[in-house]
Amino acid sequence: PPPSLFLLLPPPSQRSARAMDVKRLKVTELRAELGRRGLDSRGLKVELAQRLQEALDAEMLAAGPDEGGAESAGLAGQTLARARLAGGGGGENDDEDEEDEEEEDEEEEDEEALLADEEEQMQAEATGGEGQALPQPPAGEQGEGQAQAGGGVNGAQQSQEEGGGGGGGGPSGNEAPGDAEAKQGDEQAANEDGEKAKQAGADGERRGLKRQREEKEEHGRAYYEFREEAYNSRSKSPPPPEEEPREEDDENAVILDTYTSDLHFRATKDRYGGQPLFSEKFPNLWSGARSTHGVTKGKVCFEAKVAQNLPLKEGCTETSLLRIGWSVDHSRTQLGEDEFSYGYDGRGLKAENGQFEEYGQPFGENDVIGCFANFESEEVELSFSKNGEDLGVAFRISKESLGDRALLPHVLCKNCSVELN
Repeated sequence: PPPSLFLLLPPPSQRSARAMDVKRLKVTELRAELGRRGLDSRGLKVELAQRLQEALDAEMLAAGPDEGGAESAGLAGQTLARARLAGGGGGENDDEDEEDEEEEDEEEEDEEALLADEEEQMQAEATGGEGQALPQPPAGEQGEGQAQAGGGVNGAQQSQEEGGGGGGGGPSGNEAPGDAEAKQGDEQAANEDGEKAKQAGADGERRGLKRQREEKEEHGRAYYEFREEAYNSRSKSPPPPEEEPREEDDENAVILDTYTSDLHFRATKDRYGGQPLFSEKFPNLWSGARSTHGVTKGKVCFEAKVAQNLPLKEGCTETSLLRIGWSVDHSRTQLGEDEFSYGYDGRGLKAENGQFEEYGQPFGENDVIGCFANFESEEVELSFSKNGEDLGVAFRISKESLGDRALLPHVLCKNCSVELN
């Protein structure tokens, strides 16, 4: 295309007001031009363009015939240049015109929506404010306000001191009649915008906050009846059996110590016997206990009887066994599987520190086993008997290795109950 003829035009600051193409201005530009001239900037694009065009015509008349001729010539040159450009590249200009029309349509729709919102708000304020009289300013202040409201055609403020007096002075001769009303409309629009901003701020503070539930909510009778029924109908675990009051133990009595025994070992009431607690569910579980007192010297003995083999589930292949003997207080409850832990097993075995060897005879239900400890020999000798028959010495312990530690009677049973003497 040929070089643009718009480059030959003077800059925008030197162009006259009449050379402005009002129809090609956007809504924001129209409002800016109207605001620069002190005119009302509200309304649709058509109204804004018409209002600006009338202001430009008034400026044209006020400028004089000389400027008018020059402006007419400039406008004619612009029109000719645009016509030539339109003849050379019509395709691009058509696309630009279509885009401009689409933008103008969107701006008009936005403007219509904004005006509809403003009209609804004004109607609501008018409905809510009926019967409320606005306070009237004093006469002197009203006169001063009217005197300051006066302005010329080009937006310049003119002094009305020549009007005389502090009373209300009217607009000057060069002032447009609708300027005062336009400014009052601008102030009203600014107040409406401020109220909208306050309402938006309050809504923004409330938005995102969870509504607090009242602490005391009233419910009907059916609600509480349902809660009570649901609470009472729930399946509950059976209460634990009440334990009989325990008598104080004699500190000198040699009995089974329930504080150091296995949790699944249930001692009898007099604590001279016991049995496993879950033998039917866990038939292969050993449980045991030690006595409350031990020995460090002399010759001592105690007896243990396999009172009963506990019933097992049908098909269970586990056997009932008793292991009896001696151990020190810091060893585990599994008799014969620790150092300084010595036991005689019902399968005819002796156990020490996890080592099992054949000894004596097997024993079972209703058999009475005697356990003997002799501290008067050179070494501590441990021996056993079955139903009064001596089985010989089973263990010999060095007194130096044993030291001051006491040996305590110890029983370990599986699927059987034991009685002690």
